[in-house]
Amino acid sequence: MEAVLSIFAAIDIGSHAIKIKIVEHKKTGYKLLENIIHPLALGISVLHSGKINRTEREELIDCLIYFKKLMSEYDVDRYKAVATGAFREARNGRFVVELIGKRAKLQIEIVEEPIERFLTYLSLKEHLPHYKKMRKEGVLLVEVGSNSSEVIVYKENKMVRNNEIHIGTLRLKELIRTINRETIHVPQILEDYVYAATENLQSYLIRKQINHFVIVGSDVKRAHLLMGDHQDGFTPQAFLNFVDDLYHQDKALKMRIEDEHMDYEEMLAAMSVFNQFFKHTTCELVYVPDISLRDGMIIALNENIDNYSRNHSYTRDIIAAAKQIAKRHHSTINHVTHVDKNAVMIFDAYQKEESFTEKDLLLLRLAAILHETGKFSRQTNYYAATYQSITHATLLGVTQQMLLEVAEIAMQFFYFNGDMANTDDLNHTQATTKHTKLGLILALADATDKSKKQSILLKKAVLEKNRLKMTMKIYHKHFFETWAINYLSETVADIFGHEIVLKDVE
Repeated sequence: MEAVLSIFAAIDIGSHAIKIKIVEHKKTGYKLLENIIHPLALGISVLHSGKINRTEREELIDCLIYFKKLMSEYDVDRYKAVATGAFREARNGRFVVELIGKRAKLQIEIVEEPIERFLTYLSLKEHLPHYKKMRKEGVLLVEVGSNSSEVIVYKENKMVRNNEIHIGTLRLKELIRTINRETIHVPQILEDYVYAATENLQSYLIRKQINHFVIVGSDVKRAHLLMGDHQDGFTPQAFLNFVDDLYHQDKALKMRIEDEHMDYEEMLAAMSVFNQFFKHTTCELVYVPDISLRDGMIIALNENIDNYSRNHSYTRDIIAAAKQIAKRHHSTINHVTHVDKNAVMIFDAYQKEESFTEKDLLLLRLAAILHETGKFSRQTNYYAATYQSITHATLLGVTQQMLLEVAEIAMQFFYFNGDMANTDDLNHTQATTKHTKLGLILALADATDKSKKQSILLKKAVLEKNRLKMTMKIYHKHFFETWAINYLSETVADIFGHEIVLKDVE
């Protein structure tokens, strides 16, 4: 009998139900032990009153007490429990989480939307056939949510594009109702509206060869069961027929949708968005994966995603998405890439001595990649604009707290770099000693490409006794870089206790 490596549990407290999944993890994969869904309309309660009411709260806690007992019976090794939309919106969400901790003895995390989506997408590799092959050949993933949508493009096993677009089924549903009152040309206006809202993405996709198409959304799985002609999704013709029937308000289809307790207008809205992107693919199948937040949480537990290991594909996706943000802000990509690479080498030299973690490395790398984003909107004292652009960014898998830390590291960098005209600005930050040290590492990495001409190549950075030895290969005149590094040498000695030693190699 194959040995059980671990038993994991994932709890999802959503707007419409509380769900738990318990699995055994073996070398060959996961075996389902429990999958329970308890309907509870927390979202409606929050929508009407702005809070989680006492009746729903007590039912929720009773359900979670049962889930806790179930986890004990299965001897669960590790669990992850999250609350999503309803708790994010409820003004008493944090207090209810505290009550759950006291009475159900469960630690609940209210996850931000980028983290919720990130965790959900983690389950793609378990539920999507040929997932790795798709990422390599080129895949377009579109998720349509209630308030916003997500568009991701993978190519050569890398995330090459990640955009959040602020159109969702609820906004489009209101638009459909408005159009219906004035004209019969709903499909045409809806198509033009979606195109106008996503025009920059449309232009980008026209230039790409996308071989695979994946669609995700709340009602898409049910629509696939209703209209799909393939176990994994829709053939292109079936997809187009479905969209066409929706556009022409086919009576039989409308009845089938309503019989399944789905909203016809929301379905029309979602499929209109999917159809706009479908046009830019050469897919043989429109995939509708059976992914869930709970499946993603289980994978996160098993693969220790929270560690943000630099070698993990999902960490690399975060870095790739950050570079896309830098490009959109017209950062000098060759420069930020050079700084990023050198920052990693200097970080590695200090990692053991300073007890830096892989998460610290991710924060440093994000600061390195995004440190020029403010220049796009403001040339003078651009550090303030950079701080704002970082804290207002949306990155899958990155929390708002992490973005604040990235911004603090960038502010420390600007201080050490001599860019801050008024040091009082620094006093308003919440920087820790670690942020200060990471900011100094970033300043040192930036100094190695001060002219932005990639004049020198940092080959190695090591600590030798009380020295930071930086070995470099020289390509062009590097007077500016040498001066910039020497400018920081006293600060490095004061903060890290090391003298900088530069060594040239042929």
